Amino acid sequence: MNPKLLDRISAKDIAVAYDFEVQGVTDSSVTSLGLASELVEIADDFSIQFPPRIKYRIEIRLPNGGSILEFPFIRFLYPDKQLWGAYCREGIVRNGRVAENANLAVMASYQRRGIATLVYKLEESLYKKWGAVEIQLVAVQSGRDVWRKFGFILHCDDINIVEYFFEEWCEETGIKYIPLEDVVKYPREFLLSRKLKQFRLFKEI
Repeated sequence: MNPKLLDRISAKDIAVAYDFEVQGVTDSSVTSLGLASELVEIADDFSIQFPPRIKYRIEIRLPNGGSILEFPFIRFLYPDKQLWGAYCREGIVRNGRVAENANLAVMASYQRRGIATLVYKLEESLYKKWGAVEIQLVAVQSGRDVWRKFGFILHCDDINIVEYFFEEWCEETGIKYIPLEDVVKYPREFLLSRKLKQFRLFKEI
């Protein structure tokens, strides 16, 4: 493991961050399931397409060993990556520590129990401990509606394309089109429609 990438973080830090019992989770809808998290993998991830980063996968299981996730969720930590907030707000290229959320798909039978919300709160604390100043993600499927509830905003370069599809959706559904340009304001039905496959979101922390 590259020591520079692991500056101020370790496999133990990550495992503890998602340990519901250690974190003192008292939400009955979650603790009643007796959930336990498991660090599946942590490794340096180098490729031509991406700057150096740490990759880790987390599994969430029931006492009987069964998973509540469709597949382990993946997270990336970048010691030096372009900050979308600085680019969108000031039009400048500035790098910093960035956390990237790749996916978090809870099985249908375990949804609406606050699990995804809980996981997000735990990992934001981990990101801050590591020194991340921004969380980035590409919202797909149900995430197009979910992530905006946690304070994420649209990447400025994606606003026009989202508005374009929103205007089309309004025409097709007979709704008067009013420019919104804010992911919080878009109707859930539009965000989850086939019109819009994905878009970038970020949150400064």
